[in-house]
Amino acid sequence: MVTSLRKNLIIKNISLEEIQLDGACKATYLGNKLKVYGGIEGEVVDVEVIAKENDLICNVIKVINPDKDRIDNKCSHFLECSGCQFQHIKYEKQLDIKKQFVKNVLEEFDINIDKKINDVIPSNKKYNYRNHARFSVSKSKKYIGNSGFINRWTRKLVNISNCEIMNEKINFKREQTIGNLNGMSQYSLRVSVKNDSYLIQPEIEKLKILSGQTHYYESFKNRDVKISSPSFFQVNLEQAEKLGDIISDIASLTGKET
Repeated sequence: MVTSLRKNLIIKNISLEEIQLDGACKATYLGNKLKVYGGIEGEVVDVEVIAKENDLICNVIKVINPDKDRIDNKCSHFLECSGCQFQHIKYEKQLDIKKQFVKNVLEEFDINIDKKINDVIPSNKKYNYRNHARFSVSKSKKYIGNSGFINRWTRKLVNISNCEIMNEKINFKREQTIGNLNGMSQYSLRVSVKNDSYLIQPEIEKLKILSGQTHYYESFKNRDVKISSPSFFQVNLEQAEKLGDIISDIASLTGKET
């Protein structure tokens, strides 16, 4: 077994087993359990060990036998920032995997649940759909004042150039913060998909754009919604509207209810 983690340990020709809820595939190596990100069940891959918890945490660095549903990931920071888990898998296959996750959880309560679960309703946008981001700010001399995401395993900050799943407005406004974040550790950026409303929290004095807003406005199902800074709102507006249609249909709402 691996008792101590050697930096950048490479393990070759690993056979990947079932994919788990967090997007990692199971695997084993010399008695060690592996959590492998960036793989698909049934593939044979080379991996790099990046951390050790109960399992060895690994990222795929080379695919020996690729699955038919493997595609090139769009983001240059994929796996590095640990924010996305499925960019290397065709979208249609992603939906099948997520449907299977739901089935696995619910069949504990109903062995016939598979017959009751409909297919996943896909998102119109595979990228640039998120309306909310929380960025961490770099304090290193090389990247002072830049912002990005903390890798969940290495706890290192990844200074991003562009986030492919964020709404284009978030990427644009993040660029406007560069060089003006000294002394900060985090900030939140939320944007409206359908209008120009946005908020940045906390207030950043050096910015040339407005920050410190307590709320912003969004249009949801043709209704204006006021969203406060600490409140929850679905990060994929279009999918949230589809969900609203489903709920309204099931509930047979007339519009007169309170």
